[in-house]
Amino acid sequence: MKKWFISISGVLGLILVIIAVLISTDAWSFEPTEAFEEAHFSASDINSIHIFSNVGNVTVMPHQGEEIVASVTGHTRMFEEELEFETKESGAVLSIHAEQKDRAWLFSFLPKSSYVITVRIPETEMAELVIESSVANLSVLDVEVEQMTLKSEVGDVELSGAPKILEIETDVGNINAKVQSIYESMKLLSSVGDIKLTVAELPDQLEYTVHTSVGSTAIEPLESVIQTEAAPVLKMETSVGSIEVLSGR
Repeated sequence: MKKWFISISGVLGLILVIIAVLISTDAWSFEPTEAFEEAHFSASDINSIHIFSNVGNVTVMPHQGEEIVASVTGHTRMFEEELEFETKESGAVLSIHAEQKDRAWLFSFLPKSSYVITVRIPETEMAELVIESSVANLSVLDVEVEQMTLKSEVGDVELSGAPKILEIETDVGNINAKVQSIYESMKLLSSVGDIKLTVAELPDQLEYTVHTSVGSTAIEPLESVIQTEAAPVLKMETSVGSIEVLSGR
């Protein structure tokens, strides 16, 4: 019993020493520190962008420059190394990785850092955009990309544009897509979340599937479209949520 008491006392003493050191330094301050990093890439060398963010929101938008600009902004609290931001160019593929690292259990109760990723793409057509996240909202606004894959385990997804092939998937989160038309394939899938699709110009023919287990559907614009297997594919499914399709600008 005495040995156990000495061991516990030693651990508690070590914790008190660490806390005392933190209190005596700026490391204990809860005041957020601005974090900003930016990287530039030649758009002529890139035709595919892959983005991963575990908890930071992601926005992809066009700009009038000639480079792809990837930046992360946010606030760090206590530990600057909590936020990891890496970019890698491999052939014609640009990979962007942002991650908030887990803390040791001793500091897990303290306020955490927050960040946002913004990627600006020149107004030229790109082959592929892939975004994956654990807990984050995704927003892709009017960029010219032929094929898009947007996946978030927990978070809403917003899209505007004219991709030829589009796949959006969330476990828990709403999907709001505004597209010019449905060209080849479009899949909007959510386990728990509402799905809203606005199409400026519906094609005359489609092969479409719309299903929700618990929720309402409002898909009147699709009722005038001819169903055929030789047409572009539209698939909209959610287990719990409503589905709505609108047509027109």
